[in-house]
Amino acid sequence: RSYLRDGKRRGKLEPVTAAAGSREGQPITDAILDETHLWTPRNGGVKLARTLRRNTAKMDGRTFETTNSFEPGEQSVAEATHKAAEHGTAGLFYDAVEAPPVDIDTASDEELKAALRVAYGDSWWVDLDRIVADIRDPDTPREDAERFFFNWNRKGGGKAVDPALWAALEQLDIVVPDGARIGLGFDGSISQDATALVACTEDGHLFVPEVDGRPTIWLRPTDAGRDWRMPRSSINAAVEAVFERYSVGRMLCDPPRWQTEIERWAELFGDEVVLFFDTNQPKRMSAACDRFDSALAEQTLSHDGNQLLTSHVLAMTRRKAYVKADETDGRTRYIFTKGDDGRKIDAGIAAVLALEAAMTMPAPEATTPFFAAWA
Repeated sequence: RSYLRDGKRRGKLEPVTAAAGSREGQPITDAILDETHLWTPRNGGVKLARTLRRNTAKMDGRTFETTNSFEPGEQSVAEATHKAAEHGTAGLFYDAVEAPPVDIDTASDEELKAALRVAYGDSWWVDLDRIVADIRDPDTPREDAERFFFNWNRKGGGKAVDPALWAALEQLDIVVPDGARIGLGFDGSISQDATALVACTEDGHLFVPEVDGRPTIWLRPTDAGRDWRMPRSSINAAVEAVFERYSVGRMLCDPPRWQTEIERWAELFGDEVVLFFDTNQPKRMSAACDRFDSALAEQTLSHDGNQLLTSHVLAMTRRKAYVKADETDGRTRYIFTKGDDGRKIDAGIAAVLALEAAMTMPAPEATTPFFAAWA
């Protein structure tokens, strides 16, 4: 039932599906957006949230959002709201309580309950002993317990990169000058996935170059038809522009369906500079992923904070690589792959290749001084 203040008009409560188009223009005064950590671009949730907010704005209404902790990098409605709150967006009331830090593996049951009391506040009906028992259940993934019980934003199971660590390595004040020595990573697609060209400096700073004011990551438009294809001529021109602007020591390219273009770049810039790098080869790819892992752990890597690059990096999942025992040092090897959620990772793979290129490219050839030529 809906009771309005003046008692003269009847209100209406209506549950809706995620069909944003069918909601456009609906005159509503209030919308409840529930479990918005699950509302993502992939399932239409982001479009629906924008439509509902637009409709309530026209009626001078409001929206009310409830959610569990979101998974960073999914670009969910909850994640966007969290970022808006951090930036102090006007008109937004934000209330979120996290449990204080506690080591789930070593803490006692009483210590866990003390942390949970903070997260659950005055929710007296919650049985904290039951929650602790569920946390202790070996079948409960640690990251799930952290997100759903302690309200900590955590990466999902199997994700390759910790969002908090990636965020800590963002360096917005680094400007890579023209002529700088860089490595490049290229991961191309035909129509469905993204195509990305990512660069890395000699000291491990990842960045997405811009050509004519546009970052070198190409996405399939949301309204693209079945016959849409990547703009190969524009991508070719962008690669040439990056080579002209910087001193490229090495470019590693994932070859599927881009062999012709890669061969042409090798002819233009040298077959010792432009190299094929098949990411489907476990031995080679696991070594590159291991280098990326180590750079993250040792914090010898930084990045420019590009939103698409971040989204793709945080979408990468970790999978065991089956490498012969005599080809390893005894450690389990991993490669980075697309997760079950189907989120794009192409720019993330290009970043792995860019770091590998920058760390393995030869030193620039020394130039002979003019006076020495006369000696």
